Amino acid sequence: MRVKLKKGEQTKLLLLAIKKAKTESKLSKLISIPEGTIYAYKNEITTLPLEKFKVLIDFLNLKKEDVIIEKFLDNNWGRVKGGKRWFY
Repeated sequence: MRVKLKKGEQTKLLLLAIKKAKTESKLSKLISIPEGTIYAYKNEITTLPLEKFKVLIDFLNLKKEDVIIEKFLDNNWGRVKGGKRWFY
């Protein structure tokens, strides 16, 4: 399951976590993801997995109510049924 936050909320959340952890490298080790993935989360290129969202909330001592959640998405959201391929 993935968490889709209101536009801008995910960036704020990640920037707060980076500030508290001191560096993106330390934060990536803390929540067990590659540094490049932090970039994708921070720039809202991808949504946060529910597990990583919970870790960030705990790390920042926030409540789920403090963050504006737009909706929850299934892990397979955005996939095309049947593996449909596009050819150019």
